[in-house]
Amino acid sequence: MKSVKRSGRTHEVLSKGLVSVALLLALFLPQHVQAGWKTYLYDFERTNHSPTEETFTPESSWQRSTTGIFYRMRRISTPSVAPPVIHKGVLYEGTPQGRLLAIELSAHRTLWKFKAPYGIDAPATVVDGMVCVATVGGTLHCLETDTGKELWQFQATSEILASPVIEGEFVYINSASGRVYALSRYTGEKLWSYTHRSAHYVVPRLRTSPAVDERRLFVLFPDGWLVALDKKTGKELWKKELFRIDEALNIPQARRTPTVAEGILYVLDRKGRLLLLSVEDGKELDRYPVAGLVDFTVTAKRLYIATSDTVTAVNSSTGGRRWRVRLEGKKIYSVLSTERYVVVLSNEEKKRFSLTKKKRIKVTGSIDILDTETGRIIWTDNLPHRVRTHAALDIPYLAVVTTKGRLVVVSQSLGR
Repeated sequence: MKSVKRSGRTHEVLSKGLVSVALLLALFLPQHVQAGWKTYLYDFERTNHSPTEETFTPESSWQRSTTGIFYRMRRISTPSVAPPVIHKGVLYEGTPQGRLLAIELSAHRTLWKFKAPYGIDAPATVVDGMVCVATVGGTLHCLETDTGKELWQFQATSEILASPVIEGEFVYINSASGRVYALSRYTGEKLWSYTHRSAHYVVPRLRTSPAVDERRLFVLFPDGWLVALDKKTGKELWKKELFRIDEALNIPQARRTPTVAEGILYVLDRKGRLLLLSVEDGKELDRYPVAGLVDFTVTAKRLYIATSDTVTAVNSSTGGRRWRVRLEGKKIYSVLSTERYVVVLSNEEKKRFSLTKKKRIKVTGSIDILDTETGRIIWTDNLPHRVRTHAALDIPYLAVVTTKGRLVVVSQSLGR
């Protein structure tokens, strides 16, 4: 694989933009964004990167139970389908039966349960004592994190399959039919709404979460249109077509949510290539030339980009490849990062033979932890079932949902 080529003004804009990201992440992000893994893909920019510098030593310090390093939250009696979120040692997880559970991880106990009238198919969002979760019935419920008491609810015109954004006095949500809402954070009152044209005809349902910068809201609709809205008024600022409906299968469902950093918007195009766009007008600044990307994470120093079986670290200041690691026999599902580690979740096919010599193929999940500086694999182990969702990483806990609908939490000891 060749390293990324950049030249002229494009290279200069990209480098300056990513340097600005470093300053923004390190110095100026609000405190509620820096603590915990409290929303889908870590923050409202959807970077899938936590700026924590906490270290851990999985070779010797992972806590083990009698069945291995994994313990399942047996108090969850129904399957889960939404990615989990973690805040202050409490994990919030919704179920298709409409239960939202708050689980204290250190004690392995459920603090409270909230029963919604409809199933939950989207990750919750936790900010400043408030947790908001949406249902397939189109209702957004906002609760107190300490007690689970409902503060208010809002009814949309269709189901909600994506996590909300809670920022300032606003709560932003995408409904599945292609309508975007801005609500009052304190009352749930609708402040404005925007309806994309896809709401008027049959398309795949909108499952992508919105991403935000200082004044814009970015939404990628199922028909391939990326739209930038004014956060305060809902006015359409610009839009750009990335793919057609019949090309949507080339883009992983989990990564149709855009990512934004200072001045740069990261999205996948119709061939699964990573595009870098200007947040001002959607103009293309640069692109990563390799097609078939599965996932990526944006950090202050570099980009970590995953294809089907390979993770590549791209230096943000030069555009060159820092390192490249291939995970033989594994199909990567997602990649997330901290300042010290890249965590890769994959699925792996294992061939087995029965007594009648018939071949069976079993698919299980796996976790690989890579060093950010060298790409060296420092720890690897298997999950009991296939990976189904993006993970939440809040040291000392890593949580993910598998295909059996089981919430799996890996616990580890901190090291300095």
